[in-house]
Amino acid sequence: LATPSSARSAGVVGGADVTISDAASHGTPYWTPPPVRADATSTRASPGPDGAPSTSATPVSNSDIASSLHLALASATNEIDRLTRALETACALRDVAKTRVEEETALRVAAKAREDAAEAARAESEAAMHAAHASAK
Repeated sequence: LATPSSARSAGVVGGADVTISDAASHGTPYWTPPPVRADATSTRASPGPDGAPSTSATPVSNSDIASSLHLALASATNEIDRLTRALETACALRDVAKTRVEEETALRVAAKAREDAAEAARAESEAAMHAAHASAK
């Protein structure tokens, strides 16, 4: 899973070291953005009318970047949770289907055993009938 520190090759966002909060190490899945200096800003080129970056740059504060990263991480975490639930549901459905197949197989084996027993009984009674018929002559 990518962390906000992987967003920058140096592992620094806006001059502040990116860290996972103490809450995250205790099970909270959300990243807490680092404190932002009041004077820290960067620039990001805004798209021009044709969609290409314009020559003028719009200042973007590090807190905006951190907030965007925080929202992206929260969204990714929610998507992971959704996919995890979908996987758990699929596994449960697979287990139910597997159980039904096993039950159906057991029923088929039992039915085949009953058919074989009935066929053996018929053959035995037919043999007894032939023996009785032959001894009656």
